[in-house]
Amino acid sequence: MELWRKALPLSYSRINSFLRCPRKFYLKYIEGLKEPATPAMEIGKSVHDALDTLIKNRGDMLKALEKLDTLPEQDYTTARKRFKTGVKLMQGLVIAASEINFGFDSKFNKVDFNSPDCFFRGVIDLVIKNEDGSYSVRDWKTGWSDPDPRQVIVYSLPLIKGGLRVNDAGFFLLATGGIYPYPITDVEVNSAFNFISKSWKLIRDRFDDAEVDNVDPIEKFQPNVSGGCSYCSFRDRCKLSEVGGIEDEIRNAQIDKEKAQEVFDRAREIVKETGQPLFVTDESVMALTETLKLKIAGKGTEEKNLNKAAVIRWLIENNGAEFVNISSTMPPEITRIMPPEIGNLCIYKPSPSVKVISASEYANMEV
Repeated sequence: MELWRKALPLSYSRINSFLRCPRKFYLKYIEGLKEPATPAMEIGKSVHDALDTLIKNRGDMLKALEKLDTLPEQDYTTARKRFKTGVKLMQGLVIAASEINFGFDSKFNKVDFNSPDCFFRGVIDLVIKNEDGSYSVRDWKTGWSDPDPRQVIVYSLPLIKGGLRVNDAGFFLLATGGIYPYPITDVEVNSAFNFISKSWKLIRDRFDDAEVDNVDPIEKFQPNVSGGCSYCSFRDRCKLSEVGGIEDEIRNAQIDKEKAQEVFDRAREIVKETGQPLFVTDESVMALTETLKLKIAGKGTEEKNLNKAAVIRWLIENNGAEFVNISSTMPPEITRIMPPEIGNLCIYKPSPSVKVISASEYANMEV
């Protein structure tokens, strides 16, 4: 079996995994390493199941909530809040379907989800029928991270290929109650097909390059250590056992740094929850301390900015200028709304700094 075939069928999550970190994609989907379920993943799955059960059982709340029963107490509380938010977001909507499996072959013809010819597949969380006869696609999001519109636009494709008119696709954010809709036009549809095709080409090219160079394909799927390693189950597989130079040392040090950050974050949470110190050595402890921090009062950004300006003005007029801090990261756009005699005092110069960033971010800087 040709190794690249293990990457199929594609899905949005597989493509996203590859774009975030090629090495994690390879370990998870080509080598088949299992990723332990996190509390966030368990909450997400349980809430999805509960909402789907509610829809398919005509609002049977008791049966829906049973899907949350296997969660531990703290996770159950979070999941129940997310579930209730989902219920509120569905009020007044005409739900046409939920949890729909779909599949496409390599020419984007519809095929069965489990078909051997399936090239790309996914699961649509929710389809809403609108008053004008059009449809809307929605995806539940239980976490806090910003959703990628490409996901739901891709999920609208099966309905469009089936001859239905899709007005928009978007997300129901269960952590905040927010709704992110994106209009569906021919441009978005074509862009979604291109996204899948181009992503597959990037993946397939790496296997082809490995064959040309006669190397293990995993060497063409290098890790992205510019961030996120602390949450990765496979991070230790990315460290080099033999270090051949400063670049190899940087790679291992960055992974260790991410791992150390995870440990410190977890330790801080323990100290906050218990109020008890953690002894790092006989001479040092991690303990809960309290520092007074200034917060300017005001409702809304505009009022807070006006109040902040009033405080700064008073400090300057009363020999308190030493407490006025103008950040070097203040956006240049702000100077455009200043009087010229003030704006001209703000001079922006490039300030070089060295840090670990993704290769794609570096490539964009070079353009």
